Amino acid sequence: IETIEGAPAVQKEKEYVFKLGVPLISEFKPVEFIGQSRVERVKFEHMSNGSILEIAADTVILAVGQTMQPGAATWRDSGDIFSGGDM
Repeated sequence: IETIEGAPAVQKEKEYVFKLGVPLISEFKPVEFIGQSRVERVKFEHMSNGSILEIAADTVILAVGQTMQPGAATWRDSGDIFSGGDM
């Protein structure tokens, strides 16, 4: 959602991602997962001008925030959710 400059990652992490060829698309928020029995596309909306971007996808990894929310550790018990990082 942030600009590349404002993203909560250190510069070394950003440079590594760029070196791997991973595109970073800033200032867009996900608004819809599209597909029949599985995700096929994700629709994003720009944070300031409302423009729409759709990207083909077959896997979605939601990575939001830098700290764990209270009670989030219980998600691991569901079997349907993978957690990593700060979790």
